[in-house]
Amino acid sequence: MVPRDINPSSHFFRSDQQIIDEANQEKERFTQAQHLETITKDEQATLLKSLLREVGVTSTWKWDDAYRNIREDHRYKFLKMPMADKKHLFSDYMSEQRQRERDQQALKKERQRELFRALLDENKDALGLNGLSKYYKVCDRLAKRDYKRFSAVDERDRKEFFQDYVEDLFDKEMEKRQEMQRGQIERVTELLAENLDSEEQGWINSETRWQEANDRLKDSQVWKAAG
Repeated sequence: MVPRDINPSSHFFRSDQQIIDEANQEKERFTQAQHLETITKDEQATLLKSLLREVGVTSTWKWDDAYRNIREDHRYKFLKMPMADKKHLFSDYMSEQRQRERDQQALKKERQRELFRALLDENKDALGLNGLSKYYKVCDRLAKRDYKRFSAVDERDRKEFFQDYVEDLFDKEMEKRQEMQRGQIERVTELLAENLDSEEQGWINSETRWQEANDRLKDSQVWKAAG
């Protein structure tokens, strides 16, 4: 049994485990203080950045804001460097923080892009989306189909994501059209080759005119498909 105070107080009602935990915490703080007494300049810089991170410093904070929040921490007194060095380290930390926030914003935007594209994919046929679709013509209908997912993206980003989506559709449609054209050219080439004038049979030669070829082949499905 851990001994208690003779005169009852708020501490008197603590459990044995709470008393043990507090004792361990105090021992840990003492051990930490012993270590902090001898930390190097680089370790002090790391400690300062840790304190800034722990209090939630963002890219909008000023040094005075950060200083008010970290100076009461018992570890702050072990930062023996001049104030000018602390401010310089704060400036470095802010540069890193701004980059972190930009990276986080980029990741968030990319995630929103994926979710919005999924929404467009799911409603592509219902809305008749194609490579020439316009945002202002479909936005109201899209919002009615799934307002929660639609409104989760800012209006500016919605327009950007939509434009990227229809441009991708346009590229795919052009690629498909070009593929069809290549296929038609190959089939017409084979049709013409079958009718080349040779020792066996055929009527196409260097003297053949377009009109004659068109008249002879106009009933061919391959010829018709080529337009």
